[in-house]
Amino acid sequence: MIPPLPLHKQIPFQKEAFALLLSFRYVDGRPLAQHSFFVLLNQEKVLIELNEQGHSQTLWMNQDNRGTLIINHCEMIHHQTGYPTHKQIFYLQDFEGTSTILEILVLFPPIIVDLSQTTALTAPQLNYFIHNGNNVLLFIHGYNTLLGNFGCYPESYDIEQRIALSEPQFKNEHAFHSNLIFKKSQDKRTIYCNLSEPNEICLSFPELSLCYNHYFSHHRAEFNPEGLGEHHAILNGTGACQWFSHMEYHFNRAAGFYKNYQDYTRILGIHWPSGNGLTDFKEAERLADHFAEALYLLIEQLINTKLQIHIIAHSLGCRVALQMMKALITQGKAGCIEHTLFWQAALPNTALTSEPLFEEAYQSAKKITILYSVKDTILQTLYSSTSLNAFSFHQALGYAGIKRDDPLARSLLNSGRLINVDQSPYLLGHSYMKVPSKTLMQEIFQDYIIGGQFGIRRFGTYSLA
Repeated sequence: MIPPLPLHKQIPFQKEAFALLLSFRYVDGRPLAQHSFFVLLNQEKVLIELNEQGHSQTLWMNQDNRGTLIINHCEMIHHQTGYPTHKQIFYLQDFEGTSTILEILVLFPPIIVDLSQTTALTAPQLNYFIHNGNNVLLFIHGYNTLLGNFGCYPESYDIEQRIALSEPQFKNEHAFHSNLIFKKSQDKRTIYCNLSEPNEICLSFPELSLCYNHYFSHHRAEFNPEGLGEHHAILNGTGACQWFSHMEYHFNRAAGFYKNYQDYTRILGIHWPSGNGLTDFKEAERLADHFAEALYLLIEQLINTKLQIHIIAHSLGCRVALQMMKALITQGKAGCIEHTLFWQAALPNTALTSEPLFEEAYQSAKKITILYSVKDTILQTLYSSTSLNAFSFHQALGYAGIKRDDPLARSLLNSGRLINVDQSPYLLGHSYMKVPSKTLMQEIFQDYIIGGQFGIRRFGTYSLA
């Protein structure tokens, strides 16, 4: 086998050869600088090293040896479809002349802070949010959630047509569908793959086009949004990484994103060790209080960078957020958060009232939205249990909404600083917003979370005011 061509020993320029300069940049225009990875040039592996301007050293290729250049990288943007892909293939005969610049657009990598490991963003991560609208949206997951892994791009498929009840949530036993076995590749997929959207599936995975209607149509949200199956986990990840992929995609949709990933905005995913495997909910609450201190340090960095801050927290993640907000007030930082949304919060429904547990925490946010559902049986049955919760005489905030007969709550509601949203008609379970229906997207995501009269007015480069 011919060894890879070292970049520092380039072929001398000849008439029959041409030069190819690889130029990488993020979709917002900034260069992907000082990065090393391998490309396949005519089946030979070549090391690429980018400089500070995002350019590689020039590759010299002989036109008589036409072939392909294959580039693997994190979620590149396909120049024709606009979809993210981990691999792009370039046919060298398509390039002409003695010098050609091949520009590759790359999505910024996902941004996750594990509060048990770090409490600060790196300079490139901060710059991403600064250049992408000077605002940041944090999403904090809930109880008993491992960090998990991102999904992957399937390497190959084993497709078998059959009639079967292969997954228990499928009600129609006579429906044909495909049993697909994905072989996992090493290429991570950090963008949510919408299994209910045929165009997206078929563009990303052309091999599935013939069997799509028989298989992926079963993965609509109304079937089983809280247990989406093995194939979903392979494509979209597990644990907190799956949550971040889901929520990031749907926040983008609510802001107006549609298929063009040059308009895609990354969120800031917050992972905290949330009592994984614990059955003692009080201990999990203690963990939430502990990691609220770590979150405070991160928020302080964002404040000092003068970023506009939005926070969305789910379930017990709401306690992490609220305790952090209380710490902000003790440090004299009132009104530093633009909007906080508590989504099916595992908090007592007195949390934003005159009771002293979270006293004055509300003052750290200019606006607070509570999203609750009386169909949330998890909060209804478990949270109010005397064996799990110290507030045994209070219902959960995410189940019943704010306690309206409190003077402070009434004052906040009347002033518009507090918005109490009953989403019971749309959410039938504790995690159903992970894969929202079209109705839920319109009624909650687009009206009360991002956009509309009540939601977040800026998300990335989207201006929704």
